Amino acid sequence: MANAEDLLILNVTQERTAQQMMKRELIVILEMAKLLEKPLDAPRTIQGILRLLSQLYGLNCGRVSLPDPGSKTLQVKYAYGLAPEDLKAGRFNLDINQGVTGYVMRTGSIGLVPDVNNEPLFVRRITELSHHSGGRMAFIAVPILESGTPIGVLSIQREGMHERPFDEDISLLRVAASMIGQVLRIHQFVVDQTEHLVKENQSLRHSIAIEGMVKQSLAHGILGSSPALMDAVRSTIQVAHSDAPVMLLGESGTGKEKFARMIHSRATGARSRLSASTARPSRQTCWNPSCSATPKAPLPVRRRTNRARSCRPTAARCFSTRSVTCRSRCRPSYCAYCRRRRSIRSAATTRSRWTFA
Repeated sequence: MANAEDLLILNVTQERTAQQMMKRELIVILEMAKLLEKPLDAPRTIQGILRLLSQLYGLNCGRVSLPDPGSKTLQVKYAYGLAPEDLKAGRFNLDINQGVTGYVMRTGSIGLVPDVNNEPLFVRRITELSHHSGGRMAFIAVPILESGTPIGVLSIQREGMHERPFDEDISLLRVAASMIGQVLRIHQFVVDQTEHLVKENQSLRHSIAIEGMVKQSLAHGILGSSPALMDAVRSTIQVAHSDAPVMLLGESGTGKEKFARMIHSRATGARSRLSASTARPSRQTCWNPSCSATPKAPLPVRRRTNRARSCRPTAARCFSTRSVTCRSRCRPSYCAYCRRRRSIRSAATTRSRWTFA
């Protein structure tokens, strides 16, 4: 009779303990659900879930490990109860082929280590022992799934001898992993959409800026919309409002004077007044094809001589090379130096004919 009474008391105690555990588990799930009702903040929400697991259910040192896209490692992105200096040093990071965490990430199954000191597959350096009071320590890891594919691992440490079975802990961790996975998916979706909107906004601004620059360049007689020309127009607009000296380089006929007028038209103060100057021809040889941004020098006034009669100018700047000496193959009708050579030859031939007449 006494044995039957003892057995009845034991059953009642177990039922009460199970009811208390179930009630505590429901409280944890309810509190985690309340975190999802708040505005989206992935780090704060996930750390809040890990904090509830530790404070209300005794599942300590929770961490969420996510794969690094650039390497085959699992990095702890979110954690609660781990030393911050160890997190920065990467002490809890693992290779994807290493340890229980790597096994859970590869296979998508649940990892359970009842005693970390008796499991050769477990990597002991990832355990946090700062708050460990001794005794057996268990390690549980569950996958964070997205359409059946693991995208991360949720793992915790359970210290001491607990009366509740591991099944209840695993069930609660799977619920928490589902919530964390949902938060990660929403966070990634927001990040992708934000990045897409930023790129689209930048593209629209660039198009509007290009359209505005084309209109401004057309107003100054600059035609075209190629990237190189738009870069030149953009640089011209930027330097127009500064006081720094500007030098325009380019071959003859490329529109240096138009760009100069564009700079002066957009400038303010003394710089807004454009005074065009003509450079005098130099007797020194200039090897730079575009050594000046000033307008072309006018041809000298025609002079009469007794040695030879010619309507061509005798000395002028060569417009193809901007030097007195022509060093390029140019058409005689466009080069002052070649025209002068031809006039000298014509005069010499005429003088010889008059001598022998």
